[in-house]
Amino acid sequence: MKIAICTLSLVEGHGGVASYAHDFAGYFPDADITIITGDDYEARPADNFRVVNFDASLSVDAGRRLISLISDLAPDIVVNSWFPLLTAAAPYLPDSVRIITVSHFVNGELAWYAGHNHRYVDRIVALSSHGRRYFRRTFGPAAEAKTDIVFNPVPPQLPNLPASQLPNSPTSPLTIVYPGGSNYVKSADIVALALRRLLKTDLDFRFYWIGNDYVAGGRHIGLPVRHISECFPADPRIARFGRVERDEARRIMGSAHIFILPSRLEGFPISLCEALAGGAIPIISDAPHGSLDLIENRRNGIVVPQGSPDALFRAIADIILHPDAYAGIQRQAAATVATDLAPEKWTAAMRRIFILAPDHAPRRPFTPLRFRLSLLRCRLIHLRRKAVDALRLTYNLALYTLLRAFPPKK
Repeated sequence: MKIAICTLSLVEGHGGVASYAHDFAGYFPDADITIITGDDYEARPADNFRVVNFDASLSVDAGRRLISLISDLAPDIVVNSWFPLLTAAAPYLPDSVRIITVSHFVNGELAWYAGHNHRYVDRIVALSSHGRRYFRRTFGPAAEAKTDIVFNPVPPQLPNLPASQLPNSPTSPLTIVYPGGSNYVKSADIVALALRRLLKTDLDFRFYWIGNDYVAGGRHIGLPVRHISECFPADPRIARFGRVERDEARRIMGSAHIFILPSRLEGFPISLCEALAGGAIPIISDAPHGSLDLIENRRNGIVVPQGSPDALFRAIADIILHPDAYAGIQRQAAATVATDLAPEKWTAAMRRIFILAPDHAPRRPFTPLRFRLSLLRCRLIHLRRKAVDALRLTYNLALYTLLRAFPPKK
């Protein structure tokens, strides 16, 4: 089987989209895979796929070149893993090519790209039930009917959790990991406020803040805060801030006792899956997102009200103070990987999608005018997100400037 995967990002360490493409290729070693990427990723000897670096700008010329490239590759299946140019070009690909588009987010720009031009797509892969409902709300029943729910896979790293990893073991302090960087959607502001409260206590822990902690706009506007790390004192309980490579991130996840991701929005985060595999106790929010398909409060994780730093603080503090009460939750969290996230289960689900009969509207010859109209819709969605991001930026700058001006005190 010949598969072409189109993705804007293949350089690992830049989020789950890049990881998804690597994992996809790894789980299908028998397939002939070419990855078309919008970044400058350089192929490595260990890669089991070919790499084509492509200028994915939203232009008529780039669209023509992409259609020509895919026609020359002649794949059986094209996987659209966040590649807006392919979304616009879907109506003009050969009818013999089946398109499977992956929605990496519950709503917002990424999910919209997955649903746009769905008439010319054969299947949509949503990572959660919330994602599937988004397609019905936004694009109607026809898009929902094409949507399959397939959770992200992860190999179980600790099928039998050793006693040394249990929270109530004498190997304290407990390790807390937050992988959201400075992302507003992943509630970095809520985590910052909760961490400040933790630092006011005498609780013993090690906190890893993974991801880019740069406060967007701080340098250009000239405000004193440029990194979220500047909002915290030099406390030895803060183990690390900043972006790490994926292998290092996995190592940190594997040593975590508590994993926090109280996102406002979320698809089905790979970081959560990897933390579960490592035996961490997950703490997520009750906002409608994909993590709730997997985590049930007090069974295999903790669910706190979205937007409440107090609830997040109290959940973390209670685990640190009463670790013995959470050993069962931790074991259930690790067991969830084997039952719901096994790679074999994901691979089988994807193979069933691969062999489905084509289900797309007849594709048409390339027409620059129609293509420009599709690009215009993509740009408008992007501009809408940029406008929302501008409001979030204003909030972030104000919040982190205040946090820096008033450091926490015990």
